[in-house]
Amino acid sequence: MKSRFFFILVMLYLSVNLTAQNTEKKLEEAQEEFEGFGYDQAIEKFESISLSEIADKRKLAISYWRTNRLNEAEDIFSDIVKSEGHVSEDIYSYAAILRENRKYDVSEKWMKIFIEVNPTDSRGQDFLENLADFGKIVEDRGKQKIVRLAMNSEEQDFGGAYYMGKLVFSSSGEHSKAILRKWNGNGKGFLKVCAASIQPNGELGDVEEFEARFSRKYHDGPVAFNAAGDLMIITRNTDQANTKKGQRKLQLVASKKVGDKWQKPIPLPFNSSDYSCGLASISGDNEWLYFVSNMPGGFGGTDIYRASISEDGTFGTPENLGAKINTEGNEMFPFFHAKDHILFYSSDGKLGLGGLDVFVAEVRDDLSIGRVFNPGKPINSNRDDFGLVLDADQKRGYLSSNRYGTGVDDDDLIGVEIIEPFLFGRIVQGTVIDQDGEPADSVVVSLLDGFSGEQKQYITDSTGRYRFDNDRVNSFSITAEKNGYVKAEIISSSEKRSVLDVRDMVVRKHTKISFKLVIKESRTGYPVSEVIVKLINNSDSLVTFGETSRFGECIITLNNETALNTVGDFDLKIRKDGYLTKVISFKMLFEREGLYNLNEYLKRELDQVVKMEKVNVGLDLNEVMEIKPIYFDFATSKIRDDAKKELDKIVKVMNENENIRIDLRAHTDSRGTSTVNMKLSRQRASVSELYIKSRISNPERVTSKGFGESELVNKCKDGVSCSEEDHQQNRRTEFIILEL
Repeated sequence: MKSRFFFILVMLYLSVNLTAQNTEKKLEEAQEEFEGFGYDQAIEKFESISLSEIADKRKLAISYWRTNRLNEAEDIFSDIVKSEGHVSEDIYSYAAILRENRKYDVSEKWMKIFIEVNPTDSRGQDFLENLADFGKIVEDRGKQKIVRLAMNSEEQDFGGAYYMGKLVFSSSGEHSKAILRKWNGNGKGFLKVCAASIQPNGELGDVEEFEARFSRKYHDGPVAFNAAGDLMIITRNTDQANTKKGQRKLQLVASKKVGDKWQKPIPLPFNSSDYSCGLASISGDNEWLYFVSNMPGGFGGTDIYRASISEDGTFGTPENLGAKINTEGNEMFPFFHAKDHILFYSSDGKLGLGGLDVFVAEVRDDLSIGRVFNPGKPINSNRDDFGLVLDADQKRGYLSSNRYGTGVDDDDLIGVEIIEPFLFGRIVQGTVIDQDGEPADSVVVSLLDGFSGEQKQYITDSTGRYRFDNDRVNSFSITAEKNGYVKAEIISSSEKRSVLDVRDMVVRKHTKISFKLVIKESRTGYPVSEVIVKLINNSDSLVTFGETSRFGECIITLNNETALNTVGDFDLKIRKDGYLTKVISFKMLFEREGLYNLNEYLKRELDQVVKMEKVNVGLDLNEVMEIKPIYFDFATSKIRDDAKKELDKIVKVMNENENIRIDLRAHTDSRGTSTVNMKLSRQRASVSELYIKSRISNPERVTSKGFGESELVNKCKDGVSCSEEDHQQNRRTEFIILEL
């Protein structure tokens, strides 16, 4: 009995021990497959054993993720983030997988948990900064259209580059007679560089291997070309593996084209066996190489770098594009659009729809990065979207994606039609409508650049739409003109937006009377902007407002119908802080419908020029107004009729500017005794003060002083012989502004 019991114990021990050894071996094999990108094989081995360690569960979840088995990956990460021993990156991965499964609300919840755990991570900061705009990217706003290509197969096809009327891309398919070798990562052929002709409709055809003599045993591609088409940068595996399963770094090699032959590729100087470099793009001026690397010193994952290209073909030291582009996640597949200075790239570290999303970045003239944004659907989806390339005019392009419903299997090329180009600070667009709210065609829309003075024109079609590509983000004015219609105008200040949608411009038929007015500053003759123009129609008390443009121009259309051959009676009030407010009364006979030039009319009929006087506290109104000297009869203080006309000008100013306060200061010449002159000047100041006060509202706004001969403006003091003209300079009245 005891021997049998001992035998059973021994057998149980051996069984448990052998099982443990077998489990340990399978686990080691699974981890090796995982490290060598053999995710399908890793899944098979991980699934055959019971996983207790969180690190092993994480590798299985990532293997599911990498093979697009998202539901399984989500289930495991759901368990991991609720278990002890998980790290903050597990939370981010779980939130990312939820986005790929379109569970955006749940993903947002876990992203906020990730931010609480790791508040300094730039991915979380970007998420919070752009969360309010998520609704814009999840909605297809009709700015682009994607087209399924017939050439796609069950193989990988991705990463396009334009070259000589063809699209050059990477493919795992067999497009030559070479032996098809498969790699461990997905069981498909190693990548080769292929080329396809671009058909007029954007379809790709006649696929063949590009420069087959460059093909090697391992991955080659994607590639990039310079503008001249004589420099090719190739992404390829290094020859030396880093693991038993053949994990290899990526490197960049360059080939020059001499005549019609590509030369042997030469590795770029910043390649290393310690990190990868790949996925290049060359700027339009051929001065910069943009590429991806996980070299030390970056933000994490893979970052986008830039290296200068010298005239002799040598490359400078790589520089990281910085935090506006890169995150702790992965930034990949840069494409520099030469004409519009835009960098397109993909990232899984910024707020997106799931997986890799395409982002659009402004590259300024000084090479700094400006605005960066996610274009949303349909460019992006809940899966990996990357490798966007566009033609020079941004009309067509190609996108790489593993999304559902557009490709056949795995990564596929997708055609892209651009309806609204990606531009920064250049597009100014809007609609011209008529008085009935209908689109107005055949309208000449003019845009005047406030910085350069350059003018562009656009003629609307039946949609009434207009569109300008403005090179700078500056102030501008837009006018819309059509025969038989009143000109419309819009003034805009500087806008920091890539697309500025201007409010509807309304052109009205000449069924009403309109006035055009240009206001200038009295001393300089410069136009005065932002002047509030108020037109009061005294016949019905209706008031119409306007405001002058930066060119001093304003167009006012009467609010009421006006019968022809009748006389309109108006008060025109113009006001702006720092200037004297003015009121001009006029009557006009309307002999026709349409636009009247009010400046010309007032000059012709009233001999009055519409101008504004710039004033400040302490200024003498004599300096900005045409006020003649105020005369009194000798040795008297009685106001003469000609003096009253000049004082009436001050009365008018006081009534038009209800807040202005002045001090009236009277002076005499030196003839006579100083005592008499002081008394006389005080009397004259007082009667002038009383004259003005009796004719204005709030008469306390006027004070006066007499200075006698105490403040002579020339040499004409006692004992000095002076002309009558010289003495007259001293006999003056000042109107000093005390308050505005």
